[in-house]
Amino acid sequence: MRHVYTAEQGKGMFLNGERQQVGVVDARSPKVLLVISREWNPPALFDRFVRALTEFNIYRFPLSDGISYAYVASGKFDGVIALTKDTFPDFAGSLFIKEAGGIFTNKVGEVNIKPTDRVFVASHPSIHAKLLHIARTVLS
Repeated sequence: MRHVYTAEQGKGMFLNGERQQVGVVDARSPKVLLVISREWNPPALFDRFVRALTEFNIYRFPLSDGISYAYVASGKFDGVIALTKDTFPDFAGSLFIKEAGGIFTNKVGEVNIKPTDRVFVASHPSIHAKLLHIARTVLS
C-alpha cells in the first residue's frame, strides 16, 4: 500500500491528495507514539515514560520521526513524544502537525523550534498540555 504524505504551509496536510486532520482516536485512552533515539538511553527512559503515561496507550514502532508525525497528523495516533538526535525530521513533522490542526512544541512549550532542540511533543490540542507536562516531568 502506497502512502504519500504532503503538507504545504497555509494549505493543509494531505495523505494521497486527501486533506487530513488530527483527531482523537479514543478519548478514554489516547494512542501515543513514543520515539526515543539511541542517544537518550532508550531502555531507562522508556520505562520512566511508561510509568508516567498510564492513562495513554503507548506505542513504540521502529519508524522514522517523520512518519510518526504523519501518523498523528492523519489521525492514526493522538500524539507523539520524540527525543531525537537532530531536528531535521522534526522541522518537517511540525509542518504536518500544524497544517492538520495539531500542536507541535519543544519541551518548554515553544512552537518556534530551534535547531538545538531535541525533545518534541506533537498532538491533538485536547491532550497536548498533558503530554507536555509528562515529558517535562520525566526529563527533569
